[in-house]
Amino acid sequence: MNPYTFSLLFFSFCTFLIAVLIWLKRQDEVGMRYFIFCVFVGIWSSALSFVVTNQTPYGQALFCARLANMAASFISATWLHFIIVYTGYPKKFYRLLYFFIWRHFLFCAWRSRHG
Repeated sequence: MNPYTFSLLFFSFCTFLIAVLIWLKRQDEVGMRYFIFCVFVGIWSSALSFVVTNQTPYGQALFCARLANMAASFISATWLHFIIVYTGYPKKFYRLLYFFIWRHFLFCAWRSRHG
């Protein structure tokens, strides 16, 4: 295990731990949105840790790279949703919907097979 893999796994574990603690402490919409954001960040860092290690077979590394890219595409949208809910501006929902539709398009493009 190289230090990059260890640091990414440690980051992933700490992110999940912080997300669960905040969700248990604050069980409202803000806590749930932050939990969802941290789940995507944790998935991204966990999947990326398998990509950077040398012991991962090619097929598994390719799947983990795609999973990391999929999770990374949802990070900005969930962060924006968290900020909108946290600041109390739900009237800006249409901008948020635009970002979610764009991220969904990227996710569908990720799932398509090209050669």
